[in-house]
Amino acid sequence: MAPVAVASHPRGTIKVEEAVAAIAKAEPQAVIMTVLADAGVAFVKQMKKTGQSPLFITLSNNSSNAFIKNLGEDGPGVAISQVSPYPFSATIPVVKEFQDAIGRNKDVAASYASMEGFIASKVLVEGLRRAGPKPTREKLVAALESLNRFDLGGVDVTYGPGNRTGTSYIDVTIISKTGKFIR
Repeated sequence: MAPVAVASHPRGTIKVEEAVAAIAKAEPQAVIMTVLADAGVAFVKQMKKTGQSPLFITLSNNSSNAFIKNLGEDGPGVAISQVSPYPFSATIPVVKEFQDAIGRNKDVAASYASMEGFIASKVLVEGLRRAGPKPTREKLVAALESLNRFDLGGVDVTYGPGNRTGTSYIDVTIISKTGKFIR
């Protein structure tokens, strides 16, 4: 399938009027937004003012409570791709471990950002462990590159020369009518 329309806006701004006009004219069933949160909010709100309400899909960088709050009544139904597991329910071991860890610290709330940070910390610790007692930059890089389908508890991580992605984990959440991420 080919997209029915493609549009962009000036980077780092919320000047989405031209993009909204171009996309709205095509009357799409779905819109994939690769935008920062503020521009995504502006785009959804302006698209809905045109009378259209396609399925809006955006990236994990917009999976914050602020994004949901700023969308307000226009948020329900917006889909967000996620690159880490659902942090609000211990459905896999790494999430249970995460919830146990943050449960001991009242200053940290479960969120996708804190889940990603937890996973990144586990990867770094494993890299340092593999690098040995006197790690250097080179030893750490080699240790991280030795991670091949390393299981963090339901999420595998792989690094290597030329492979810096780490994981191909993907999930999709939708903003509910109550302003929460649901699966």
